[in-house]
Amino acid sequence: MATALPQSFLDRLPEGNWTFFVRSPGRINIIGEHLDYNGGYVLPAAIDRAIYFAVEKGEGTNIRCHALDIDERATFDPLADQPTGKRWVDYLLGICRQFRLLGYEIPAFNIAFGGDLPIGGGLSSSAALEGGMAFLLNDFFGRPLDRLQLATMCQRSSNDFLDIPTGIMDQFASLHGRAGKALLLDTLSLNYEEIAIEIPDYSFILINSQVEHELPESGYKDRVRECKMALNTIQEKFPEIKHLAFNSPGKIKAVYHLSPHLQDRALYLCGEQARVEYTAKNLKESHGSSVGKFLNDSHEGQRDLYEVSCPEIDFLQSFAQWHPDVAGSRLMGGGFGGCTLNLVHDSYVEGFVEDVKRLYLRKYKIEATAIPVKIADGTEVIQA
Repeated sequence: MATALPQSFLDRLPEGNWTFFVRSPGRINIIGEHLDYNGGYVLPAAIDRAIYFAVEKGEGTNIRCHALDIDERATFDPLADQPTGKRWVDYLLGICRQFRLLGYEIPAFNIAFGGDLPIGGGLSSSAALEGGMAFLLNDFFGRPLDRLQLATMCQRSSNDFLDIPTGIMDQFASLHGRAGKALLLDTLSLNYEEIAIEIPDYSFILINSQVEHELPESGYKDRVRECKMALNTIQEKFPEIKHLAFNSPGKIKAVYHLSPHLQDRALYLCGEQARVEYTAKNLKESHGSSVGKFLNDSHEGQRDLYEVSCPEIDFLQSFAQWHPDVAGSRLMGGGFGGCTLNLVHDSYVEGFVEDVKRLYLRKYKIEATAIPVKIADGTEVIQA
């Protein structure tokens, strides 16, 4: 059944002849951080927080956009081949460019978009923006591309047009999500398995540190570069290893000329790949509450080996890890801020949220926010 448009979106929508509406969700990644650009498996899921798009036919040749959440407007030529320098506009322009590269014309149209997906919180608002734009261009203008083609298109746009070296996990999860299911995705073959998320008496709660990050300006690119360096060095001794995710601690440590920090990066990825496999196995066998241990271990690896955490996130995770009603917690997303993902007992969600917000405010003078999430369907056309 199609989702209804939220009233909060309709209240902000300017007057117009809006005839087509799309919901494009954010995502959580239950476990498997930084594996998608290293050839591993990941376990993401689309969520009930989303960006909503309204579309109407336009006049002339340009595309007119209204970003409702920040109340900014822009007009751009879909034939442009260079970024405008305004990031949110370039996410949209990049998708238009990908359609043009496939030989499709882009008629004039107007869009307005907004929603309840935090920007910079690690829920991949950028992938929701890209995926929503690709989906509406495909459906509104009757193009024949499937969801996998749209996801790979979005990744190419990020990599080639915006110079952001992301893997495909975020775009894939946003477009392919299923309610109540995580996607065990092989990022090499792009084959995936749906796994039911049934953890009785527990819910996923995000705590947003309000420490924002932008991938191009963060250490994300450094980690991508370091992983390539580590793989090249390891392959000098073990040429059969094609991707860092499929490795072993023994082989990594046997490469004596691998620098300590590159060794740490490789060891984290090796451990995280194993944690994805264990988590998927436990979910399949209905041992969901045991997933918490893997969340805690994942955070430890991101903090100490991959070095993508920050003091604020470590504080939030440490509090959650030792809270009696939290099964596990970890940093989620590209790193350097954003949200922690917490598996919290349903009976104590309110108390946990109150405690962590109070102590975080006392420590950092920052108002953290809690974001309950449900695992929802991926990108879809919705009714007005």
